[in-house]
Amino acid sequence: MLLSYCYLMCYNVYMKGKTAILILILVFLLSLSSCSQHVHEWTLGTIIREATCTETGLAMQVCAVCGEMHEIETEKRPHVEGQTTTISPTCTEPGAVNVTCLICWQVISSTTLPALGHDWWPVEGSYEPTCEHEGHDCYSCSRCNEIRIDVLPALGHDFSGPVERIDPTEIENGMEFTRCKRCSLAQCVILPKTAIAE
Repeated sequence: MLLSYCYLMCYNVYMKGKTAILILILVFLLSLSSCSQHVHEWTLGTIIREATCTETGLAMQVCAVCGEMHEIETEKRPHVEGQTTTISPTCTEPGAVNVTCLICWQVISSTTLPALGHDWWPVEGSYEPTCEHEGHDCYSCSRCNEIRIDVLPALGHDFSGPVERIDPTEIENGMEFTRCKRCSLAQCVILPKTAIAE
C-alpha cells in the first residue's frame, strides 16, 4: 500500500517536471525495497562502551547494505595474570597460592596448601605414673609453641612376686604377704594362732 502511494506521488511529480524531487523519491523507494528483501550484512561500527575483564561492552552494528543500526553486547575480555601471593599454612590452618588479575585485582586462581600439623617435642614437666597416681607426658610444638599434655593412667599394684610367710604360733598370729614389685606395698593375709597343745 505504501509503495503504491509512493509510485503515485512519483508520477505526479514527474508530470509537473520536478526531476530532482523525483530522483530523491526514487532513491528512497529503492532503499525501502532493498531493506525489505535483502539479508543484513552486519559490520561493527562505533564502540559505545569498551568491554573489560569484569563487564561486557556495548557496540553499534551497521548493515553494509541498508545502513540499519542496532546495539549489541560484546564479550568480556579475559583476565590478565598478574601478582602471585602466597599465604603460608600454619599447624592448624591451610594456606593458599593466589594469582590476581593485573587489571581488576580479582583472584583468578587459587591453590590450597594443606595445614602442616603440629611438630611435637618433649619438654620438662613430664613425670611417670605410679601404682596409684597418674603421670603426664608434656610436649611443645616447635612451630607454634602450643603445649600438649598426655595423661598416663596409674599403673596399679603388681603383686605377682613370691609369697612370704611368717608362721603362726600359739601366742601370735602368722602372716602371708606379697610385696608390689614397683612400690613394695605389702598385701597381707593373717594366719590364725595355732591351737595350744594339751
